[in-house]
Amino acid sequence: MYKKLLVLANIKLVACLLASDFPSENPRPQTRNFPYTNTLCAITEMNDNILKIINQEFGDSEIELVINELKSITLKHVMAESEFNLNNTRMSILKLAKGNLKEVINLTKSAKIDFRDVIMWATELK
Repeated sequence: MYKKLLVLANIKLVACLLASDFPSENPRPQTRNFPYTNTLCAITEMNDNILKIINQEFGDSEIELVINELKSITLKHVMAESEFNLNNTRMSILKLAKGNLKEVINLTKSAKIDFRDVIMWATELK
């Protein structure tokens, strides 16, 4: 009888947890060698295409103001802190502003509230 009690005490219990139907709720190991998003310091620089449009559509006195206004939109203002969304938002503002500094300022304020509005307005513009 003593041997049977020892055997029962050595048994390891393993829990079998059910996986969720939603993949985002199931943890998975990180196997990538790179971060999901770039750091903020890497994204404060303007995309070359954006700078080209700014130089074409705005006067010399306005260029720095436009760049600073667009730089005020950061990763925290776009979904998933995505560089793609950030650049898309900035390009949409330039498309809608059509060289008007006041419009850049107004659109930037709108983008900080919800960047998707600005992108939607730009896609509807023909």
